[in-house]
Amino acid sequence: MKIGNNELRITPSTFDEAIDLKDAVEEAINKGNLNLDLSSIKDVSDGEDGEDKGPLSSVSNETVTSFVKTLLSVDMSKKVRNCLFVCAERAVVGTEKINKDFFEKVGNREYYYEIMFEIMKVNISPFFKGLFSRLLTTDMAGVVKNFLKRK
Repeated sequence: MKIGNNELRITPSTFDEAIDLKDAVEEAINKGNLNLDLSSIKDVSDGEDGEDKGPLSSVSNETVTSFVKTLLSVDMSKKVRNCLFVCAERAVVGTEKINKDFFEKVGNREYYYEIMFEIMKVNISPFFKGLFSRLLTTDMAGVVKNFLKRK
C-alpha cells in the first residue's frame, strides 16, 4: 500500500502483541455497546421513486448510531492506541519507522487512520480467518433467525 510516495510495509507482531491488540479492540467494542438490529435490514432494491436504494437503506437510525458510537469507542481507547503503537514498531513507510515521532510531523497525520487500520488488519485478521470460514459453512440464516427469536 502506498502512503504518499512510499510503500507501507508491515511485519506481523508477536502473538502476545497481536492478541493484546485484539483484546483491546474487543474491549472497546464492548464498551461501545454495539447493538446491530439485524431484523431491520431488508432487501430494499427499489424505493418509492424507483431508485435503487440497496440492501442497507433499511438499517435503523439506532443501528447506525450504535455502530458510530462503537467506532468512536475503539478510536478513543488509549489501550487500543498503545497496542497499535506496539504493533507499529514493525511497520515502515519507505525507510521511516511508524511510531509517535512519525506522526509528530503534521504532514504525516493525514495518514494516521489509513496506517493504523492496516496495522490492525494485519495483526487481528489472522485470529478470525478460521472462525469466518467455519461460520460460512454453517447455516447462518438459521443461526440469525434463531438468535432473533430469542430477543
